[in-house]
Amino acid sequence: MYAHTPHTLILAGHLGAAEMRSLLEYCRLLRRSGQAALHIDMTGVTDCQLAALDGLQVLTAGSTGLAVSVTGTRWEQFAPLLRDAASCDVERLCDAVRSLGGVE
Repeated sequence: MYAHTPHTLILAGHLGAAEMRSLLEYCRLLRRSGQAALHIDMTGVTDCQLAALDGLQVLTAGSTGLAVSVTGTRWEQFAPLLRDAASCDVERLCDAVRSLGGVE
């Protein structure tokens, strides 16, 4: 593991598919370097798209071999996603947001 590898990653701005691909690869790199856990702080995220929500669920489920926890989630980060979702998907999406933990 690198001497200055962060154990907390603070995200800010828009979180979409491209950002999730980068984050997933970063988590794989951390795991290969010997790190076992990562905390993701989403306080600064302004907008979280469906691909990002799905990716965060994959990360917190341990798919990269890294124990990932998420805090700083707020409903307004997911408001555009929920607003534009089909009514039959809203409950599932809300459950997915709640599954990240720490929704404020």
